Amino acid sequence: MTRLFNLSSLLLYVYVGVCAAQQLTITGDVRDKNSHQEIAGVNVFVKNSQVGTTTDANGKFSLKMTEPHAETALVFRHIAYDVCEIKLDSLRTLKTIYLQPRVIPLQNLQIEARREELSGIDRDLPQAITIMRSENFRNRGFVDAADYLTTDQSIQVEEQISGKKTIGIRGSNPDDVLILYNGIKMNTAFDNTFDLSLVDLEDIERLEIIRGSQTSIFGAGGFAGVVNIVPKIERDYMVRFQQRFGTYNSGNWGLALYKNFNNIHPAYSYRKGGSSREFSGSFPGQQQLLINDSEHHTASIDYRFNANLLSASYIRSNLGYDNQRYRENIENVNQLYSLKYSGDIYRFSDFNLTASRHLLEEDQHLNAGSFFQDEFLSENIESRSNDYTVDKKWRFSSSEFFLSYQLEDASLNFHDQLYFPEEDETLTYKEQMSRRHHGFLAIAKIFNQLDSLFIPVFDVDFCVRSDYVTDSRSMDGLSTEKEWDQTTLKFSSNLEGQRDKLAYHGYLNYGKNIKFPTMLQQVSATVRRSRNDETVQLEPEISTGYDLGLELSGDTRGASNPPIDGWQLSLYLFKNYYTNKLRSSYTPGFPLAFYDNVLVAEISGVETKTGLFLVDKKLALELGFSKYAISDKAAFPFKYDIKFTADAKINHEGYNFQIHAFHEGEQVGWIRDFRGRFSEVSLPSHFNLDLHLKKNVEIKKLKFLLNASIRNLLNEDVELVGLALRDRRYYLTMGVEY
Repeated sequence: MTRLFNLSSLLLYVYVGVCAAQQLTITGDVRDKNSHQEIAGVNVFVKNSQVGTTTDANGKFSLKMTEPHAETALVFRHIAYDVCEIKLDSLRTLKTIYLQPRVIPLQNLQIEARREELSGIDRDLPQAITIMRSENFRNRGFVDAADYLTTDQSIQVEEQISGKKTIGIRGSNPDDVLILYNGIKMNTAFDNTFDLSLVDLEDIERLEIIRGSQTSIFGAGGFAGVVNIVPKIERDYMVRFQQRFGTYNSGNWGLALYKNFNNIHPAYSYRKGGSSREFSGSFPGQQQLLINDSEHHTASIDYRFNANLLSASYIRSNLGYDNQRYRENIENVNQLYSLKYSGDIYRFSDFNLTASRHLLEEDQHLNAGSFFQDEFLSENIESRSNDYTVDKKWRFSSSEFFLSYQLEDASLNFHDQLYFPEEDETLTYKEQMSRRHHGFLAIAKIFNQLDSLFIPVFDVDFCVRSDYVTDSRSMDGLSTEKEWDQTTLKFSSNLEGQRDKLAYHGYLNYGKNIKFPTMLQQVSATVRRSRNDETVQLEPEISTGYDLGLELSGDTRGASNPPIDGWQLSLYLFKNYYTNKLRSSYTPGFPLAFYDNVLVAEISGVETKTGLFLVDKKLALELGFSKYAISDKAAFPFKYDIKFTADAKINHEGYNFQIHAFHEGEQVGWIRDFRGRFSEVSLPSHFNLDLHLKKNVEIKKLKFLLNASIRNLLNEDVELVGLALRDRRYYLTMGVEY
């Protein structure tokens, strides 16, 4: 019996040893063939088996194999790259696998280990959506998010002397555009704008841009479009330090920290910067400077469990502005706390819950036009906003239903003291406001699978949205209350498909959108009444219009000596009719805008973009064009009606070079004097060039970053209030990651 036991133990030992000998662990990293950037989320699996994994944020993978042999093949598959198969013998000597970028993304690709989280734009109606991924802007020398967004042919950046940057989409005003951070509203309750100079691009995964007024999910704030800034959850470093130098004694430095604890991803970044510019025409011996400084903190933690994601973040920005010519200074503190959950609740799936608190504090002091007069403006703003969202989606075989409830609870304390030298008059405004905004939304999507080979998918979508707003105001002991309620309907049809090497997507939207007067606009109306101006009762503006889009892409590889590898073409047409369009105007020397309603306004346009890819997509050529017809330039001040962009991008052996050329048309606005009379002011059209060069070098676990940029290469001599607008500027950025 003892001998039998010993024999069994020996056989078991031999069996385990044989199995262990037949196990093999394959490791490596996957990169883009042209840019040499790491590729996250690549499916790596054994051909004709269920054994597989995915690459992490560093493009690395580790895969255990049983019973390997020389003919075993590993498959590398990603939606944006050609499928690659490599036999095991070759993998033993390869440390890095390079994938070839595709022109047309792979269709119906299933990610076995995990899938990319969607930010919610897929739940909205089909629209003109542009996805700007990090490989297109990271380490390219762009100063901030606004600096990069201006490369899109449909976006115009408005930069104030204080350094604040806002954007308009399709000729719209900045307060018509909603800015989100990971789906959380960033616009202040005060004026419904957000300063995009506060957004650093280094830890951003992608920018999602919705163009047009047909968005439903994002509410009245996205009256002309939405920009969603999606941060990275997993980072490809533990520590990063970066330093930028540039024209006007500008520069900033930043430190970022990240650590992966299995499914928990904490991160923190700090950035500090500033600039100093001298006004032209300064008095002899008297230096007049424009000084900007900023300090940014961003902290986040993400927790993945099962198919769910819980995220929390805190963002704080401190801005300082000192205008020595006009003795103006501004101190601004912006804070955002947010909590977001996406996933299942008990037995119910597809929930999205968000809660955020936005705090804004701003102090402004401004002197009159003369250098020696006393201060004529002292302004203090305290804005608070709490936002909550509950979304639920139901999926069926041929349809989807989406319900959402949104609540905004905001308050404002506004205090102004103004002195008018010409009239020797001092006015004081002190007002408290609160707003409660309820939004209810329902979307139904019906999917139709057609037998047609050319148009296999045809969808029809319907949306109904109701908004209820209550504004309460208190001034000089008097309290007033105003209520609005509006219901809007939208319709959309969508078709898409792929045949051979041609992919296509088209849509048609029609409907209404609503925008309520902001707190700033209502304060403006109070100021006008206090100065014995005409009484202004602001009303919500309504937009009715259509949006038509067609997107095509083709892969020409495989043909006999093709001149190009592939191409892309997009064409968009839209037209919007506005009722009670809110119009702004400014008085020289007076910082507060005046607002009124224009009974009827209209804007229509055409946008197109073409891309060609050559030399295995190492060279990309892109042309963008937009043309708008604006009925009332006062309702859309300082918006050009034409823009042209041309880009040449080269990616080879880890080097990246980009030339960006652009032409922007004349910008026309209206100035209002103290007597209420309007006069037209225009900025001439212009053409210019930007250059960007980037190279990363890796030495063991260290990655060194270097990029150089030249902006406005043609160096136009154009000034506004003594500051150059289109002069040549240089930037150099260096960094290291571990």
